[in-house]
Amino acid sequence: METFFTLYTLTFNPNNNIMFDMKLNIAEITRSFAPKIRYVEVEGLFRLSDELKINNDTFYAKIQELTGKAYPSYKDKTDTKWEYFYLPMKRKGRLICLPFSIVLYKSVYYVWFHGFSGFSWIAVNKGKDKFYYEDYLLFIDESIRFIPLLKEAGNKIIERTFPLDLRRGKVKGKYIREKNDLMPEKERREIEEAYKNHLEKKLTINEISLNEYLNTAAICYQAAFEKEKTKALTPLEMYKKWADKRDGGMLDIDDPNSKKEYMEWLNSGKWSGSHPFEIVYSFIELGIHLYPPRLDKPFFGISVSFIHLTGPFVDMVVNLIKHNVPFEAYHLDEALDYLTGESYINVNVTSLDSFHYYPSRENRKKYFPHIQWDKIETVKFK
Repeated sequence: METFFTLYTLTFNPNNNIMFDMKLNIAEITRSFAPKIRYVEVEGLFRLSDELKINNDTFYAKIQELTGKAYPSYKDKTDTKWEYFYLPMKRKGRLICLPFSIVLYKSVYYVWFHGFSGFSWIAVNKGKDKFYYEDYLLFIDESIRFIPLLKEAGNKIIERTFPLDLRRGKVKGKYIREKNDLMPEKERREIEEAYKNHLEKKLTINEISLNEYLNTAAICYQAAFEKEKTKALTPLEMYKKWADKRDGGMLDIDDPNSKKEYMEWLNSGKWSGSHPFEIVYSFIELGIHLYPPRLDKPFFGISVSFIHLTGPFVDMVVNLIKHNVPFEAYHLDEALDYLTGESYINVNVTSLDSFHYYPSRENRKKYFPHIQWDKIETVKFK
């Protein structure tokens, strides 16, 4: 009896752009094609820390041979781009393929792979440099050898052999995070209603002093951090503890109770380039900002940039509402989407907030139905 190896046992799901033709005999294709490159070898070749320059006529001609077999995906006066070619390889005895792109810019070809962390590329130009990169020639040859199969089977072969742990997509946070870590929808509606009612009051404030700014920041700190961390601290001490140290001269104002001095400093723009309003500093991305009122916006403004500070940010918003502070919260909806798990998280993308999918029986049941995979794309072959 002939054994059929099924790389994936899942069928079409209209939400995640996956369709597997169960009639494709992957075992037979693997035996007939027999990839000459192993995945671990390709991983080593393309997980580069910087641009690799190859100035060699032979390799340049090989790139021309490959690109000559397909129509460009994009072309303008300076760039010609091909997205995507696919490189066949063997991983754990199975045929897999991964996409790569080629861009021709000012007579130089730039080749980079998708599916590996980081971003690096090979710059290929004409030249007489001694060629030490025979493996790269094989990589191009294998891609060319794979073309007839792609033309015959189309995206079906890619869908079956592009590993799901290397494919990219997106999934809502509520499907991958623990339920206890999510904000209940009832709490979200209460916050949204309270903020709506707050805005309807149309509270304004035209001028403030340094101490008034620090006191408002203290309302934020007291909500975002544990009481024992703020209980014994003055507003100035809180600011010095959590804010960006680049205050732009704000703390040098002579009279901290003078509205005139603070507004003159604010309107002077001398603080430009500093971060006096980043009341919660983040070394990864910008943190939480509390903007003072100005003539065109007679109220405070609060915003968050680093997604992992959305929890403290929303706590601050709630406390500012309780204290009737004239303010607007920027991107509050996006913050609440994240906290309730309604925002999307990237799948198999190296970032601070991402989800890596490992194919397994458990994960197929738990996560797969909720992932929206990026659409398979390929060049149009001649």
